Amino acid sequence: MKRFLMYIVSFYSTALVAQNNLVLNYSFEIYNKPCNTYGVGGISNGYCDDWSSPDGQSSADYFNSCNSNYPITDVSIPQNGFGYEYTKSGDAYAGFVFGSTNNAREYIQGRLKKTLIKDTTYCISFWLSRADSMQYSINTKNIGIWFIDYKSNSSITPFLTDSLAFIQQKVSFVQDDFYLENDSGWVELKINYKAKGGEKYFIIGNFALQSNVDIIYKPNRKYPYAYYYLDEVSIYRCNDTLPPPVPKDTAYLNLPTAFSPNGDGQNDVFSVLGAKYVQSIELRIYNRWGQEVFYTNQKETGWDGTFKGQPAPTGVYAYTLVATLPNGEVITKKGNVTLKR
Repeated sequence: MKRFLMYIVSFYSTALVAQNNLVLNYSFEIYNKPCNTYGVGGISNGYCDDWSSPDGQSSADYFNSCNSNYPITDVSIPQNGFGYEYTKSGDAYAGFVFGSTNNAREYIQGRLKKTLIKDTTYCISFWLSRADSMQYSINTKNIGIWFIDYKSNSSITPFLTDSLAFIQQKVSFVQDDFYLENDSGWVELKINYKAKGGEKYFIIGNFALQSNVDIIYKPNRKYPYAYYYLDEVSIYRCNDTLPPPVPKDTAYLNLPTAFSPNGDGQNDVFSVLGAKYVQSIELRIYNRWGQEVFYTNQKETGWDGTFKGQPAPTGVYAYTLVATLPNGEVITKKGNVTLKR
């Protein structure tokens, strides 16, 4: 009975958030182009309902698991032309460039179910995962959201970056300050916004002036960009739901959903992302029979996919993470990770 009641509470909480989410097609599940018939630029070409490119320089991509013909199509899931990543939920996600050394960047535009109410505070959440073939990672402080009362397009805004000095005054930025370096794992970013009233559309991207763009180089990668997948975009009145408070230090304490210890230098180790921001950790990994195959209490140490000196079999493993925050609070996270070869 206790487990049943927990399931009901979890289902109700999830349904409540989805019901109050103002973002249309928030997880990119609704599309209008037959699978395996398109390539990159799916968002900008209008293949995903309610999502578009706000200017002439953006060409956001649309990925769906129904596109099974990789490498014929670069927009399949999990393997695609930019890396390897499963969805945060559902069957689809978007992807676009957040930065590079030559100021190349893109933006994505979404639509709301109804206009925002003046002086109301809205809670914004979206999930990003860095494509693992990219040479650069961006700092979260450069990422923001801009609400507008019209649908922007290339005829209205040929190059959004030309207006950044003006736009910055209207953008709500992520307040955290860390690099999105993860190669296989979704990280949630959160922003609060007090509405001016009448906003119907929003734009997500890197709104920093080029002189202030904070990116770091990752060697041995294919493309010279900071490219990220985007999933589960939520915007709702903060008073509509009352989720339990999450300590700031755990906002970026995440673990990958998969890794591939094959010695290619990409996703070879399963480790805690953001561990440097906590006081201590204990990470345990178990196989399908409940046998512990890995343990560490070192923040910078991860699992290389071996057990007793031998490569562990491919498959799904369970993990338990216990993290102690600087204030002494203890956080526990449980989940699964897929080992691939």
